[in-house]
Amino acid sequence: MSDETLVQEPETAAKRVCGLIVDFDYALIDGIGTLEKTCVKAFGAAGVNLDQATFARRVFGQKAVQSVNALLGSGAEAHAESVLSGIASEMDKAVEKASPNAAIVAICKQTAEEGGQVIFVTSRSVSVVEQKLGAIGLENSLVFKADRCDRFGEYPLDTWPRAARMLRLNPRYCTAIAASAMSARQSVVAGMRTAVFTHPLISFQDFSGVDVSADGHDAETLLGMVMELVNSRLN
Repeated sequence: MSDETLVQEPETAAKRVCGLIVDFDYALIDGIGTLEKTCVKAFGAAGVNLDQATFARRVFGQKAVQSVNALLGSGAEAHAESVLSGIASEMDKAVEKASPNAAIVAICKQTAEEGGQVIFVTSRSVSVVEQKLGAIGLENSLVFKADRCDRFGEYPLDTWPRAARMLRLNPRYCTAIAASAMSARQSVVAGMRTAVFTHPLISFQDFSGVDVSADGHDAETLLGMVMELVNSRLN
């Protein structure tokens, strides 16, 4: 027998599968700015002057039908349907020409490279979203279609945990990238680590409880900060 002591290398622990759930409509692309411009145009055609403050407080996050009726006032019956359909149509078209957030794209790609699963939440056409993701190198990502979106700029309450279930993961193994305070609260309540990439129009909202806010950070710093959240679920 050899006098050399045999040292057995410890087995490398397998990484836990985790998920990154990204708001496609309002975080990956500038859906909030686009929605504001679209609403200004649609309400203007109906004779209503919509400024940014009114959009932020009386449109975004509000139930669409009630919001339109309230802003149109006495002319609601004649114009409400055309305003709503016009907004939906313009938002669908905007997806194709929208520029994605470079920091979020980098986060998604690194998550996939490190063994995580990436899924995007959207209320737009799945085929159009998939085409957009393919064009930016995220063709292997999944897409969760959120139905019953009755509020401007928001998803139904159960959207984030349902997206996690599509990945066959407990929400606690997921990190969310959200855009609004309501979405952030929903993901936090579901047990997810949460990073917020929002728009100046709604920056006044209460984002307490989130783990990372993109405000004031460059793309490289954000990549490190969000990947730290993701990796806490991978280990």
